[in-house]
Amino acid sequence: TRLIPTDVDFHAKKNMEEHSTKHYDIPGLVLRRGQTFSFTVTFNRDYDVEQHQLYVRLTIGSRSMISKHTQIRLLVDGTENINGWSAKSLPLETNENQKKNNRISLEINSPSDAIIGKYSLLLEVRPIKKDEKNVLNKPDFALFLVEFDIYLLFNP
Repeated sequence: TRLIPTDVDFHAKKNMEEHSTKHYDIPGLVLRRGQTFSFTVTFNRDYDVEQHQLYVRLTIGSRSMISKHTQIRLLVDGTENINGWSAKSLPLETNENQKKNNRISLEINSPSDAIIGKYSLLLEVRPIKKDEKNVLNKPDFALFLVEFDIYLLFNP
């Protein structure tokens, strides 16, 4: 079976306190550009970094495009992409001896010149090794649209 994200916890209270945005009373996550934020993703089964690639896609506007910097696609590996964004996994505060787990904690860093506005977040999971039994018509990846908006503001 495919690895599918089933839930995302944005730790809204913690993130908004760290970004000095806790006084905003709107649904969603209100953040400041140029700072990191973290969230936890739960999957339908164990996530194994050696078998799966996880991408975070952030989009702004109805016609987002990578070339216009209104769509950001980040591989969760800690490397910075061309626009200054990055995504990395963080250790979970659970059993550290566990190599596999159905949850992963992520940290996203936005650049200080990121576009201001309302972002949507999409998670994309792809297997690293193709299963030889995979049928051509059957997609081997999973997409998960997070039903929680992220508002990116100017720095204070």
